[in-house]
Amino acid sequence: MNINHLRYFMEVCKCKNITKASESMHVSQPTITTAIKELENELGFQIFDRTNNRIGLTPNGSHLSLLTQRMLDSFDNFYSEAIDLGKNQKTVLRLGMPAILSTFFYERIVPNFEDAHPHIRLRIFEVPTLTGLEMIDNASLDFLIGIVDEESALAYNFRVVFDTDLMLFMHPDNVLAKEKSISKEMLLDQPFVMPSKGSMHYKLIMSKYKDAPLHVVLYSTQMQTIRYMIRENLAVTILYKQVFKSDDQICKVPLKEPLLAKIGLFRKKNIYVTTAMKTFASFVLELQE
Repeated sequence: MNINHLRYFMEVCKCKNITKASESMHVSQPTITTAIKELENELGFQIFDRTNNRIGLTPNGSHLSLLTQRMLDSFDNFYSEAIDLGKNQKTVLRLGMPAILSTFFYERIVPNFEDAHPHIRLRIFEVPTLTGLEMIDNASLDFLIGIVDEESALAYNFRVVFDTDLMLFMHPDNVLAKEKSISKEMLLDQPFVMPSKGSMHYKLIMSKYKDAPLHVVLYSTQMQTIRYMIRENLAVTILYKQVFKSDDQICKVPLKEPLLAKIGLFRKKNIYVTTAMKTFASFVLELQE
């Protein structure tokens, strides 16, 4: 038995419907169904009657709802008082972000967020998206900003922050620099410096070019290395359009077949979301690119 199970139970009592309760609590229907079953197994009695697709409390369930409401009210009071004890202390939130994203998105968050919310301090970790998701799983991160794919969108609580196009970056002397857009065929003989294999960025690009493999001469997550390779006209790369905004030794050209990336905010599902976490999530989701 845990506090979330009891909150799910009370929401079902309120909505008289598991689907509506799951929507209200922002969790999946199986999550609530499993929580109810675990409560019934632990307590040794049936909580709800389910007849003709309708759900109602059993006598024991009705008594349990009264006990639960008293307990939750008591807990909420305890929590508020406990938070007040530390109201002069800074809350630390741990945020992960891939190096490539941080080149242009870090400045949108720091120091603006901490200036607006001085009681919340951010501890930033520069990590690839996939590593960051593992850190969310083991509670080493509170949030991760990264690229979403279908699998990770389902496995985590995820909200899109912005969409962005990926473009080809190159030295101005590269033969492709004068093109209006870049087709797959134009890239066949170009040397590429690419993010590390296995990164979400790498997976996104390679899924687009699996029928026309790119010639990769170097894998790196170090932006200084990627910048050096392009400025020395040793390689080209595909990155977010916002990267290298003010570098006159690097130019960018759109891809003929657009490659769109969804950048979003990840956190673990089914956890208690603190006020500080809600504050940060609201701040990030209001940012626009």
